[in-house]
Amino acid sequence: MNRESIIGDETLNINAINLYNKIDNLLDKEWNSITLCSAYLTEPAAESLISFLANIKQKTRLDINVLIGVKNYFTSPNAIERVLGFIENLQNNHIKYSFVIPYDMDFHIKCYIFSSLETTRAIIGSANLTTTGLSSKGELMVEIAEKSLVDKVINHINYYLMDSISWGLYIKQYKKIYKENKPPVLKQVSPVKKMHVRKARKFNEISASPTIEILSRTNISEQEIEKILASLRRISLIQTLQRVIGLYFH
Repeated sequence: MNRESIIGDETLNINAINLYNKIDNLLDKEWNSITLCSAYLTEPAAESLISFLANIKQKTRLDINVLIGVKNYFTSPNAIERVLGFIENLQNNHIKYSFVIPYDMDFHIKCYIFSSLETTRAIIGSANLTTTGLSSKGELMVEIAEKSLVDKVINHINYYLMDSISWGLYIKQYKKIYKENKPPVLKQVSPVKKMHVRKARKFNEISASPTIEILSRTNISEQEIEKILASLRRISLIQTLQRVIGLYFH
């Protein structure tokens, strides 16, 4: 199996690659468009995002769309302002940015799309633009290369892109709302959580939950994809039951 076909927690599966490295590797190529969607953006992840964008060496036109949601107000306004400042000072005339917040307050999509005339990639799964998301701790992503499937994903994301507002126009209002609604900071891990973590570490010899390989076969049907998904769900259920049994009888 191709190493880059598994995007997940490297501490669980040595064959995995984390989301940070996966995006970094993809930026070595020239694309016509890049679309990054995340339900949240934290300050450390904003610095990683800026690092990605700053390292793009684009010689042709590139459209970059970044959609950041605010569900439950986990998105940091400081992170948004940091990215806005970077975009405003950008000197590369080949790159056009669209940095927006969807009007849909339930926006919860984690999707990273890279498209050119020759190739496409869509990475879809559970990882947000957060520290743990980029390191893929507890996350699982699927990479799709089949153009017809990626086009469907792009069309779906375009609905949110068209129904959005620029972060530059909304940030002042969001800062006021965030001040009243920001989630509490959890300063310590509960004893129950610590106990769970200690037990979970004993299962590091078990591979991560299965991931679909890159879907790059031509003419792949939706029925075939559903068969793959059904098979993965069965395997995942078996692994989950094995872990639960192990916790009780270890």
